[in-house]
Amino acid sequence: MKKIRSFLPIVLSAMLLLGGFASCVEDEDPMAIITVVKMDAYGQEWPVSNAEVRFVLAEGTSLLQLIEFAEKPKLTDISGQVTYTVQHEGIVKIQATHGTGEESCGQGVVVFADNEVYEEKIRLSACYE
Repeated sequence: MKKIRSFLPIVLSAMLLLGGFASCVEDEDPMAIITVVKMDAYGQEWPVSNAEVRFVLAEGTSLLQLIEFAEKPKLTDISGQVTYTVQHEGIVKIQATHGTGEESCGQGVVVFADNEVYEEKIRLSACYE
């Protein structure tokens, strides 16, 4: 009986120690999937390939965010999507444009948060200045 009592604290300590290491998992970088679509005359959405997606930085953007989010614009794939992975959390405005004779554009907002994949859909329409 004394052996069990002396063995029990060791087992409990080991369980607590291993449990502590399990909680030290590193956060995954924030990620966003942006889908660009255009509606036809019947109200059905269609993916837009080769649309240009870029970040639009607002006033008050920190230097760190400016450097990170000022990537070159990306073009959507055949499914109308682009993916961004960044190192820091933040909220960024995005703009998509597509030129097919007449220019169409749309805007949205992406929320980058650790361990999350944010999905945003941008619907293109005629650009008005």
